[in-house]
Amino acid sequence: MVRRCLGYAAMVTLLLSAFAATARAQSRIDDKDLARLMQNVKDDAQPFRKSFASALKKSTIRGTSREKDARGLADTFEKQSKQALESFQHKRKAEDQVAAMVDTAGQIDSLVNQLSLNPAVGTQWEKLRTELHQVAAAFNVPESYQARPGAA
Repeated sequence: MVRRCLGYAAMVTLLLSAFAATARAQSRIDDKDLARLMQNVKDDAQPFRKSFASALKKSTIRGTSREKDARGLADTFEKQSKQALESFQHKRKAEDQVAAMVDTAGQIDSLVNQLSLNPAVGTQWEKLRTELHQVAAAFNVPESYQARPGAA
């Protein structure tokens, strides 16, 4: 009797774990859609970089080393988005590149929220953050800036 109950319990556990694995596999974004999302991040990074640099010239940090550092972050983000896409296209792996991109995005996010930049830059950044969030989630990369109140 005890063996029979243990057998049923083992069978139920096995079935539940199989269903959970299937559900996770079905909710995971497929490679084609992930590549498209990564392409969107790459494509949106360049116009953001240009708008961000222009807005920095009119900000409270204009003409300082902090402005130069901020522009450098946007440049780095653009390069990282390109590297992440290329790595994914060639190796189907880009966890390290996405993690680096998310780290840089956290620093940019802080600047965008601290400085009074024009609304167009904020809109572009929110779009990029939304796309990056989906990419980061697909690679299980945590986003520290997503934890702040009011984050999308």
